[in-house]
Amino acid sequence: MEKLVRDKIVKEMKKQGKKPKFRVLNSKEYLDALKDKLMEESLEVKQATSKKQLKEEIADVYEVLKSLMKANTISFKEVRKAAKMKKKMKGAFKRKISLTLKKT
Repeated sequence: MEKLVRDKIVKEMKKQGKKPKFRVLNSKEYLDALKDKLMEESLEVKQATSKKQLKEEIADVYEVLKSLMKANTISFKEVRKAAKMKKKMKGAFKRKISLTLKKT
């Protein structure tokens, strides 16, 4: 099994006397790995049980999102614009509405 890790993880493992097996991903693998990492970190946000943990996991999601944006040459300005448009058309999540879906 492989998973994307932060840039300094391998160096830290080596400092601890470990011999990590790793490789550098190609562009397509990297994009796929970032999406997998986003899912992993999002699950960790859901599982957080304290405010401190939640902050750390949100920070991880944020770092993955920044990397995903950079890899796809998407700017913060573009994301803010898309978010603004989506909010204008569909609203935000302020009203805490939970929709009951019918099983089909």
